[in-house]
Amino acid sequence: MANFNDQFNVRARMREVFIGTNIILIVGALSNYLALKTLTVPIVLLITGLANVVPLLTLAKDKLDLSSAFYLSITISGVTAMLWLNEGLRDSAIFAYPALMTYAAILGTRVQFIVATIVMTSSTFLLGVGDVTGIFPHEIGKLTWSDPINMALILLILSFGLRFILTELKDLTSKLSQQVEEVESSRQAIQHMAHHDSLTRLPNRVLAQDRFNHAITQVDRKDITIAIMFLDLDRFKP
Repeated sequence: MANFNDQFNVRARMREVFIGTNIILIVGALSNYLALKTLTVPIVLLITGLANVVPLLTLAKDKLDLSSAFYLSITISGVTAMLWLNEGLRDSAIFAYPALMTYAAILGTRVQFIVATIVMTSSTFLLGVGDVTGIFPHEIGKLTWSDPINMALILLILSFGLRFILTELKDLTSKLSQQVEEVESSRQAIQHMAHHDSLTRLPNRVLAQDRFNHAITQVDRKDITIAIMFLDLDRFKP
């Protein structure tokens, strides 16, 4: 039951991330069109947002790893396309890479994280090579309304990842505290069973021996006198 609940919580949070990303991308497509009056950036954002319906459909079938793979590949492809079609390394969309790398670490498997890191690092390097060598130069335009809009969208997307991390940490801390309490309770119960008779619930020979040894230690240390009373209850049990 615990594994089912954990998987359900992760699936619910992944759904929040996917839906939030899609809404932000679609809103970004509209706002960028109104700010730029061009179709390149809005079309890329819109296609990326619509394509991210696939991870949601996969998530509904409880295929978490496949869903995260679709999400990362689609979103990284959309951001990479924006960088190559616009201002390259000087485009504000470059800041989406750290956010997506965070998502890859949170949502994806180790292989997905490594692949995503290689793709984004290679793309960044090749963008720089293209500009420096002049093979694929990017023109730097003036600051427009699309730049603060895109930065705000990136921060919103990153906020979903931060919320995901903090929620997972809180849940993990709560579960660890509960497990510590259960272990301590079990330890006390086992200790009580080891030192008490199962039928009479009275202290048994083990506990009596322990108390006797402790008393002897106190006698040797403090030079005092003790008295010991022994009751023979061998025939006490029916």
